[in-house]
Amino acid sequence: HICMNTIGSYTCECYDGYELDSATNQTCIDINECLGESGVDYDKDCHECINTIGSYTCRCDDGYELHPNGTSCQGRLSEYD
Repeated sequence: HICMNTIGSYTCECYDGYELDSATNQTCIDINECLGESGVDYDKDCHECINTIGSYTCRCDDGYELHPNGTSCQGRLSEYD
């Protein structure tokens, strides 16, 4: 995270995927995107959301594979490709 001095105090900001802990206002904690709503907090094409540190990835149903972006599933073209 990044903290900046201000006159008589400071403010902190967190990197993407983290939020400021409201108990301390000093520490950044991981956001569990998977606790949110599909298509809003995590991609609607993610079959099973798996939280990771600072982000998330997906586990895909049979017949689908993980998209290179790691956050959605896509259909397989063919088993003979």
